[in-house]
Amino acid sequence: MLASNAGMAAFVMIGDDERYQLRGVPMYGQNGDGPRAEDDSEIQKQLILKRASREADRLLRNESWVEPDDGWSLAEARRDPPSPVRQVIHKLLPEGITILAAQFKSGKTTLGIDMASCLLAGEDFLESFEVDELAGNVGYWNMEVDESQMYEWQDRRVGAGAERFFTAHLRGKRMDLLSDVTAEWAVKWLTNRDVDVWFLDPMGRMLDDENNASEFNRWFQALEQIVTEAKVRATLIIHHSGHADAGMHDAIPRARGSSAMLGNTDANINYRHGGDLGQAPPDSRRYLSAFGRGVDVPEMTLEFDRNSGQLYEIASASGREGDRLERGIDRAVAAVEDAGNWVLNKTRLKNAMGGSNTGKDAVIEEAIRSGRLIARSDAKTSTGMLFGVPDDENNSKSGRIRASS
Repeated sequence: MLASNAGMAAFVMIGDDERYQLRGVPMYGQNGDGPRAEDDSEIQKQLILKRASREADRLLRNESWVEPDDGWSLAEARRDPPSPVRQVIHKLLPEGITILAAQFKSGKTTLGIDMASCLLAGEDFLESFEVDELAGNVGYWNMEVDESQMYEWQDRRVGAGAERFFTAHLRGKRMDLLSDVTAEWAVKWLTNRDVDVWFLDPMGRMLDDENNASEFNRWFQALEQIVTEAKVRATLIIHHSGHADAGMHDAIPRARGSSAMLGNTDANINYRHGGDLGQAPPDSRRYLSAFGRGVDVPEMTLEFDRNSGQLYEIASASGREGDRLERGIDRAVAAVEDAGNWVLNKTRLKNAMGGSNTGKDAVIEEAIRSGRLIARSDAKTSTGMLFGVPDDENNSKSGRIRASS
């Protein structure tokens, strides 16, 4: 066996057969079965092509680079300070890019239209948040809803300023902001309509892989460049939420997809109904909270007026957990009414209420504490209880067992 080293391969003579071995790579098989020496030229070609492709990608990425300003010292900035941060909707929607993460079937588009309507009319959003006067217009990219349905919703809600409300119906269209053609069209669309506030509904229709952080970051950078070139004051990305561990009723579900979504935006708005993720709304109440730069909104309870399409705050509401408890009590009372007084023990009552048993003990105790249910000892057991619904003053006082604290 003869061996020689040249370039990146070590050539090995095995009898009359010439084989080669890449440095650091063991020979294949017991007899050194592997690529023949004549294949080395093809490998060299592939390496050259891959290196050229990598260099071409680097050059293309650098073509769009624009030299930034050098910045200045704090002392210089104090002599000529920049304009203060402004908010388009005070304490909720700052200038820049905000994401609205909305739970399944919570009415994210309705919320977006309601916000646009208030901005156009100069009305307080949700009768709680003052809006800033817009010098320009509002642009809405509808990528999910049928045009007829979107028109119906907008026509019902928007009053003053309809001539300043522009909608692009893009359902079924590929709007890839990473494409130069699409980006140029977007800048032109926004500029020609003098758009101050831009709604993207929903973002998921614009991403091939929303779980890929690198892809989202590239997409977000492209969005930032479009917003900058078109001089858009505020952009609201409307997106689906979809993250909360099972049983975490109090958890705020973040935007579905890569966690990079939360870090890039100026503010994050969360919008949900009273049911668990993936479930249909149990009622018409909605819950909104927000956090970000200059934004800190604790969860507030909203109600929807179907006639006007307007959302408004219920300041006296007990919140999402309070509403969930009240719905549970309603189910418990209905179950006892259907079965009749003193028929259901706790196990049968829980089954009759339906759904998961999580939290049902607290619901039953609160129903007794509030007087919606009464309980008395089950004569057949030493520890069990039977339940009834108070139908008169005497019945409500007799045999009641105090809920455990």
